[in-house]
Amino acid sequence: MLSIKIQAWQDGVNMEIGDNVRIYKCKISAEGRSKNNHLIICNGADVQNTNFSYFGSNSTIRLGEYVKINAGAKTKTSLQVGSNTTLHIGKGSLLSNSIIICTTDFHPVINEEGMRLNPDKDIFVGENVWIGRNAYIGKGATILSQSIVGAFSVVTKSFSQENILIAGNPARVRKEKISWTR
Repeated sequence: MLSIKIQAWQDGVNMEIGDNVRIYKCKISAEGRSKNNHLIICNGADVQNTNFSYFGSNSTIRLGEYVKINAGAKTKTSLQVGSNTTLHIGKGSLLSNSIIICTTDFHPVINEEGMRLNPDKDIFVGENVWIGRNAYIGKGATILSQSIVGAFSVVTKSFSQENILIAGNPARVRKEKISWTR
């Protein structure tokens, strides 16, 4: 099943869609002068009610095999990338509804020397990570495999351990050596 609304200008977004992928009620947008962006959705992914937004050029959103984004009918999950960044969601990961994952602050903050103080940064989510509803994953975050992000959590840093439960605002490790199944 395929239901996508695409809004792209200039070179916009190049898409690679694997086999046995379900995409339902999703929107892909490339803002302004965005070009040379990529959306890769690997085999067996199931993506519902998700906005894929590109706010710069030369960026990639990649959903690994069997990723499931299960946003509800009245809510959306939003995957947003700035310039020169990658947002990677690993194989078998499960994302609930109303999640925002974002590699950018949108507006540059510049110091008096003209240097940007808040550059866009990659986000890496490992394999079989479960992200609960209303979570926010910010630029530069890393969440390693077999981990869980609790509902309503705000993740703004990298975690170096696998098999952890992180939760809260700001998110911190709440439990170690955990596992989960779909």
